[in-house]
Amino acid sequence: MVAALSASFLSHAEVEEKLNLVEVLAVNFFAELESVPPELDNLTEHWLDKIQADFLSLSKKNFPEGVVQILVLPHLLSAAHLSALPFCPNLKESVEIELDDDPRSDEAGVIVRGRIDCFMVHPQLWAIVVESKRSQLNVRMGLAQALVHMMASPNDNQPTYGLVINGSDCMFVKLVKGNPNKYALSPLFSMERSGHRIHNAVQILRKLRSIVLGE
Repeated sequence: MVAALSASFLSHAEVEEKLNLVEVLAVNFFAELESVPPELDNLTEHWLDKIQADFLSLSKKNFPEGVVQILVLPHLLSAAHLSALPFCPNLKESVEIELDDDPRSDEAGVIVRGRIDCFMVHPQLWAIVVESKRSQLNVRMGLAQALVHMMASPNDNQPTYGLVINGSDCMFVKLVKGNPNKYALSPLFSMERSGHRIHNAVQILRKLRSIVLGE
């Protein structure tokens, strides 16, 4: 039973095997990424620019765990109109994680501790936050948790979407249940000022909002 499976100690590959999941690389499987709403208005752009600048300033230090939940995720959900009913971010699980080494540290044997928090914004839309007290963990660290919770969602006839975010980067996941169950990943969207920007992520969130509401 999917709901009974915990990804706390499972790798991404193990979750794929246990849940009969297959990653789809074809672009047309995640077509929602291609047709997004119009450009954001100037006020929203300015607001996101400020959030981006604040986060980049804080990221120069080892900011405390919880900054992503306080500074980044609520503003992204609000900008995408996902912070009012019928949407209601609900913490479903908080998992402590531990890595043997920080890959960016010169010190051998450094232990990195962090947390993965799983929020159900809507039965078809999840937000997964990956945070650490002293290091920026790869956003892919949250994929196993994302897939487990998305598979456990009650909707079987419609796609389920996920946003996995570590503050500096975020990535979207689309899951379609079947035999086998199929999922796809988006490119990374970054707080950096080039490439796929966090502003583009808000546009996609708005598109997903319309989809789950049947608009």
